[in-house]
Amino acid sequence: MWFFIFGCLSAKAQVSPSFDEEIRFMQYLVSQKQYANVVLLAQQLRPKFTTNTQQSRLAINAGMAYRRLAKPDSAALALGWVTPDFKLYDKARFYQSLEFTRVRRYTAAHQALDTLQLLPSDSLKHELRQFQQAGIALLQKDYVQFEQRSRAFSFQYAAFASQEKKLLSFAQKLKKIPQRSPLVAGILSAVVPGTGKMYAGNTSQGLSMLFQNLFMGAQAAEALIKDGAASPRFIIYGALFSFFYIGNIWGSVLSVKMQQREVYETIRHEVLFNLDVPLRLVFQ
Repeated sequence: MWFFIFGCLSAKAQVSPSFDEEIRFMQYLVSQKQYANVVLLAQQLRPKFTTNTQQSRLAINAGMAYRRLAKPDSAALALGWVTPDFKLYDKARFYQSLEFTRVRRYTAAHQALDTLQLLPSDSLKHELRQFQQAGIALLQKDYVQFEQRSRAFSFQYAAFASQEKKLLSFAQKLKKIPQRSPLVAGILSAVVPGTGKMYAGNTSQGLSMLFQNLFMGAQAAEALIKDGAASPRFIIYGALFSFFYIGNIWGSVLSVKMQQREVYETIRHEVLFNLDVPLRLVFQ
């Protein structure tokens, strides 16, 4: 009898946890912010639980964990495994689109939303899709498509009404970014050192560059007149002037590019944040 009881207990102890138990453990890991372990557990469970619902549940948990780990490529890939028959399919597609947007895969971001089959009566998600795609178009600097998408903004949904208004303001900011030419900046600095920096909007740097080049040029000219072209003094000051002069031209070209990039990147981060907030509220 004792051998029989012991055998039953041993067999019960060896029974693998059910899928629901594994999911509960995964949710515990999420509550403890152990996102790397969530991903690892999902990978280990995929060969074991193979129905569409089980695979989709593991995929969406892994995808959201990858989001927390700031791995947008992996998050988008995992969320793409969620099947259309799963109840959280809409959530997976919206978040997949956002993760594609983070890594500038804008075509894939649009496609993730275009393939989403929404109920005609689900007006909130229809407008949310237009909002997300308007944001993607804005990051692409496709202002024509942005204008078309933004016409669908009704500002009636509390989850993203304020974000719709902010997206419109971001569009105005992007359009107002001065479209200065790096080539023009380089030519200006070649003619008068420092003026390219001033053209880029950096007046103080431009004046500093102008005085540096004037000083080095004056020293080189004086050395040439007094000591001749073969003198060590002229060679030293001539080399220094050439260095500052070329640096002034190249610096002006880079200044225009960097200034435009910095302004755009600042707005880009704000747009991404405002695309993220509604998804958290709608799919909480």
